[in-house]
Amino acid sequence: MTLPPALFSNQFFWFVTRASGVLALALLLLSAVWGVAIRAGHWDRWMARWDVQDLHRYVSWLACGFLLIHVTALLGDRFVGFGLADLLVPFHSSYAEPYTGLGVVALYLLVAVMVTSYLTRALRYRQWLAWHRLSYVVVLLVLLHALGTGTDRFKWWMLAVCAIGAASLAAGWRARRSWAKKT
Repeated sequence: MTLPPALFSNQFFWFVTRASGVLALALLLLSAVWGVAIRAGHWDRWMARWDVQDLHRYVSWLACGFLLIHVTALLGDRFVGFGLADLLVPFHSSYAEPYTGLGVVALYLLVAVMVTSYLTRALRYRQWLAWHRLSYVVVLLVLLHALGTGTDRFKWWMLAVCAIGAASLAAGWRARRSWAKKT
């Protein structure tokens, strides 16, 4: 069995960064749309509420896993040359700013959303909801990050992922709001 040449080239980390970033983006969009659908009660006919919520959590953690791979692979990419400060300090990097900085801010907000998701018993409902609504800000920042950095930002499929994800989230949000007014 022969391994692909990219595995041993300088492009290995570039491929891993691209793939994990796109997967993290797609899963984050799916999680956000799924969350809006949960709130609107769209899945209640087909699945038990706790199963739907478990799936939402699973997809969210899967997105976080690919995000961790994305950030870690950037440390190995010699072309971009990111150091730890570039990945952890917003707007510190000289590469594709302000979009790289928006990605770092999104990372911190996502961590806050994920942590507070498990503090539902310690927080009042309105506090939890305020933290959880930061998910919309995270999605917006991640979309801007994806469209402002990387070599795939102008590819039709990347634009399609971003457009479909944003449109689905907007449609879900609108449907949720109209559903909430009726009840």
